[in-house]
Amino acid sequence: MKNIIKYFLLTIIALWLLGFLYIFFGNSRKVFHQNGIGINNDNEFESWLENAEREILNLQSKNRQNEKIIQELRQKAHQYESELDKLKSNEAQIFYPSFEFEETRRKIFHDIKDVSYFINTKIEELKNLKDPIKFNTHLDLIEKNFQERINVLIASSYNLSVTDKLGEWRKSDSEKLANEVQKRFNQLQNPADCGSTKKIICDMGKSCGFGCQMHHVMYCFITSFFTNRTMILQSHGWRYNEKGYEAYFKPLSEKCTTFDGSYVTWNENNNDNAEAIKMPIIDAIINKPAYLPLSVPKEYLDRLKKLHGDPFVWWSGQVLSYLMRFNSNFEEIVSKHTKDIKFKSPCVGVHVRRTDKIGTEASFHSIDEYMKHVKHFFDIYDLEHGQTVIRSVYLATDEPNKHFL
Repeated sequence: MKNIIKYFLLTIIALWLLGFLYIFFGNSRKVFHQNGIGINNDNEFESWLENAEREILNLQSKNRQNEKIIQELRQKAHQYESELDKLKSNEAQIFYPSFEFEETRRKIFHDIKDVSYFINTKIEELKNLKDPIKFNTHLDLIEKNFQERINVLIASSYNLSVTDKLGEWRKSDSEKLANEVQKRFNQLQNPADCGSTKKIICDMGKSCGFGCQMHHVMYCFITSFFTNRTMILQSHGWRYNEKGYEAYFKPLSEKCTTFDGSYVTWNENNNDNAEAIKMPIIDAIINKPAYLPLSVPKEYLDRLKKLHGDPFVWWSGQVLSYLMRFNSNFEEIVSKHTKDIKFKSPCVGVHVRRTDKIGTEASFHSIDEYMKHVKHFFDIYDLEHGQTVIRSVYLATDEPNKHFL
């Protein structure tokens, strides 16, 4: 609107100027002639006037171009101002650690030096001990003191990781990524058209225990994820419940749970075009695909490395979280048992595997070996939280004789 008014005023001024020139030259031809301008008749005057009009129009055109350039420069200036504001804002958001953060960081640094001095000093003392009894006593003292100092370092490292809301940030970002992954799983397992989607067939009939079978299902599911296929779990007549996997856990899909068509067995050379592929046990795959454990999807890796020290542990946890979602009946059973035993946190779960494993796949380990790790966990936990908690253990074992524990 402002530009229209501006052009209208310029036009009025131009017409006024033309009228003035016409009157001036109409009454002053002699003056032009006398001064050597060379206008001798009406035709020459009209020609001169036309030239003057063209010059004015040319000036108006250049003026519009200049205004356009000025407008572009103003827009760029606004952009630069906006970028400058962002830079100033980023400067204001620079992380300035709190006193607690810096205090903990310095404590860790000094404790590391202290442990180094302690070890070096005690080693020199051991070199001068000739009596075996004194040597062993001194060695026990070193071991005890060294472990206590290491526990303090571990606890301080944990406290540093949660200072300045870093723990909240880590938890929040982990939950966001977990929701994203679980959504991907759900979409893959619930395609728009189950009939046309490509599938992975996974049979739970592998002859082994529950943990081993879950590893098998997990490897099938990871394969389906990386090959962009829906996994069909065949579990009827399962050794743990004839009703199948769904007796305890939710179905892996709401609409795609069975498959009666033809399939091919896994073949690393021609899997892409097959409608359905039945997975063998992982032991039978000689050239294993790169995406099998301990791999992590590339699209999540950078974010995971920032959040978690062992990305595959997090990734496998997400896979099992989807696979082992309790159905409503089993959820009720677990909740009731939790209340019945008065379960409280913190609690360390210990699995002592005996019976058929001993002498075949594993060696015997006394309960004392397990409890060393339990003690270690609670020693550090108390240091991290600045209080002594009740030390609870949940023991799961197939050992029928409690005296052997």
